[in-house]
Amino acid sequence: MNLLLYERTTLRTALGPAQIGERLARNVQPVQWFPWSKSKASHFQGRLDPSAFHGNAASAFEVGSHRAFKIMVTPKGRDSFVPVIEGYLTSMPEGTRLRVTIRLHLFTLAFLVFWTVMLSRSGGPPPVKMVMSALAWGMCLVFFNLGRRRAKTFLLELLEGTEVE
Repeated sequence: MNLLLYERTTLRTALGPAQIGERLARNVQPVQWFPWSKSKASHFQGRLDPSAFHGNAASAFEVGSHRAFKIMVTPKGRDSFVPVIEGYLTSMPEGTRLRVTIRLHLFTLAFLVFWTVMLSRSGGPPPVKMVMSALAWGMCLVFFNLGRRRAKTFLLELLEGTEVE
C-alpha cells in the first residue's frame, strides 16, 4: 500500500504516440462536473493534448515540457478518492515510454488537511481527535490505493504496456 497518496512510475509500450492518442481518445471523455446522465461508458475523463501524440515526442522529459494527458477514472457514484493521472510521452525506437504520475485530487487533499486542522483545534479529548484523524486518513489511503491500482491496471491493458519502474 502506498502511504503517500502519490506515485510516479514509468510504463513502456510497443505502441507509437499516435496509437496511444487514438486509444486514449476512444476511452477518455471530457470532465463532467455534474453528470446528470450516464451518456458515455468511458473508463476515464479528462483532457488530452493532441499535439503530444503527433510528431516528435522525444523531448517530453525536458524542462518546460507539457503533459500529454491529465485524466482520472470516471467515478462510480460519489467517489471523492479517484486518482488523477498525468502522463508524459517519450518516443523510443522500440516503442513509447510514458512517465505517469498518479496522485490524489488536490481538492480532496485540501479538504482532508483542513478537516484535520479544524479537528485538532476543536474541544474534546486528544485521543478521540487522534483516532478520528487516523480514521479519515486511513479511509483515504485505502480508497485511493484501490482506485490507483484499478486505474493503473486498466491503463496498462489499454496501452498493452508493462511497468518499468
